[in-house]
Amino acid sequence: MAPTPNGEKPYSKVLSHLQSYPVVHDSLEVYKTNPYGAKSLSVFNLLDQKFLSPLNLYVQIPCSYLSPYLTHADELGDTGVSKVDNKFPVVKEETNKLKEIVQSNAFFPLRLAGQGKEYTLRTFNDKYSKTKGGEGSREGSQSDAFHRAEN
Repeated sequence: MAPTPNGEKPYSKVLSHLQSYPVVHDSLEVYKTNPYGAKSLSVFNLLDQKFLSPLNLYVQIPCSYLSPYLTHADELGDTGVSKVDNKFPVVKEETNKLKEIVQSNAFFPLRLAGQGKEYTLRTFNDKYSKTKGGEGSREGSQSDAFHRAEN
């Protein structure tokens, strides 16, 4: 595992890999800047310092037995995330581009309905102008047949 700037090792390859995605990174940054998110992180850090850190002494021995399994599970998870990268390259896109893609897909039914409405109105107005509006040919229209029958 690659060391971080402060010299510690990252907890997990999977988490590091997921944080390399722009959308995940941007979401975490927004969460950290939100007052409620920042407060929840500070409460968790306080909880970690007060209650979980003292338990590390008691958990080190069992964790040493589990460490190879956890490392292997982490590698399998990282492999799975890499497969997701290959199968769905859109996850590596910038957040704004991904947002545009999602919005265009979400609003597709509305756009399609609008296009259908425009086509229907355009067709109706075209046919109406040909039969009653006087712009088009009146041959064969019902009104011509009616007027011929009267005379």
